[in-house]
Amino acid sequence: MKESSVLSEEGKDYLARMLNASSRMQLLINDLLRFSRLSSAGQNHVMVDLNRVMVEVLSDMEVSIASSRAHIQVELLPEIFGEPTQIRQIFQNLIGNAIKFRKDNVEPIVHVSSTSRVREGKNFAVLSFEDNGTGFDEKYSEKIFGIFQRLDGVKFQGT
Repeated sequence: MKESSVLSEEGKDYLARMLNASSRMQLLINDLLRFSRLSSAGQNHVMVDLNRVMVEVLSDMEVSIASSRAHIQVELLPEIFGEPTQIRQIFQNLIGNAIKFRKDNVEPIVHVSSTSRVREGKNFAVLSFEDNGTGFDEKYSEKIFGIFQRLDGVKFQGT
């Protein structure tokens, strides 16, 4: 912005708005590309140790966890048949959202647990991610789990 000294205040405001809009667009494009890769990568199912994935995710998120003073409690998780990259992304999203959508002046607490269920003769693992965050009204439950849906407007960063 070496030319900013010759711009009027209105011009500087327009420039700042354009830079912010382009940053938001870049974030959206990156998220679309990431989603596209995950959607097409879902064919590589293998046995996945969820404890190992969780350790890696928590290591990757160490700075965010420390800066928010979050407490992440993880019980023993099972091994499942799945796609490791997708599972990792889910874990990152759930823990990241728990940290992002925290109550003001309250340290985030996230509790991750697992139970087993049998349905139609097949074993299933049911994972639970519980937090003490702001939550959301259940009337939005269909919308919130759709791709690129938001409830909060501009208070929180993300797509």
